[in-house]
Amino acid sequence: MAKLPKATTEPDKLFERPPLKSFVRLMGFLLVLMLNISLMGSVISSIQTHQRINFQLEASSLLLLMFVDTTILLPLLFEVGKVRFWADRIGLNTLFWKSELAWSDILELSQPSIFAVAVIKTKGMIYIIHRRDFKEYPEIIEKIEGKIGVAKKKT
Repeated sequence: MAKLPKATTEPDKLFERPPLKSFVRLMGFLLVLMLNISLMGSVISSIQTHQRINFQLEASSLLLLMFVDTTILLPLLFEVGKVRFWADRIGLNTLFWKSELAWSDILELSQPSIFAVAVIKTKGMIYIIHRRDFKEYPEIIEKIEGKIGVAKKKT
């Protein structure tokens, strides 16, 4: 019977975004979330008090809200703040959740040339690694590309 290797709890390599940048992102998320709540609350209170509703103003507010949500809120949700490497997996921490993925779970690593980010695609999720958040960005990308190449050749 072959012995299974011990699962290590300490990562081989750890990269973290500075705490101030994480704090700014959390405050930005809360600000955009409050904007969503207050704009929708304004419409609801106007309806409840039977006030006249300016549909052009409400439509433009809704379009602005959708623009802000897609350009600010979504990237904030999927942006990685901590990257941990093990021999058999990678750990990615966003603002609100932690994930540990086997190297074979990563479908693609892309680096769009017009953005300063790398996008890690898995079956059910995407993760964004921002180039300006990590001083060691080239090392992170190099390690991921190396491990993905190894994982893809094994399967």
